[in-house]
Amino acid sequence: MQLPVPETSSRCREPRLVSGVPYKPFEPGSDGGNMEGHYANYFKVGFNDQEVVIDFGQHLGGEETLMYVRIVICRAYLSTLITMLEATNVNMGSGAEAPGN
Repeated sequence: MQLPVPETSSRCREPRLVSGVPYKPFEPGSDGGNMEGHYANYFKVGFNDQEVVIDFGQHLGGEETLMYVRIVICRAYLSTLITMLEATNVNMGSGAEAPGN
């Protein structure tokens, strides 16, 4: 499925991972109260030549779905995101630290 996405962004840069920085597990409120959290059980993914778009929402049953946020990711960051998500999935509940920067 292909979603409408913005034209190629000049904001795309090569991904940079910070090495040697200890990962701090997520704690509610650790963002200083600046971020709002939503549960998502509905996703749409689209792309163009340079970017991937992921829409997050919540399917409420029947035909009702509320879409919350659209994230636009430069192609250069896609494999980094996938690697982090795969490692998190493997390590969840194992007591291992999640990858992060």
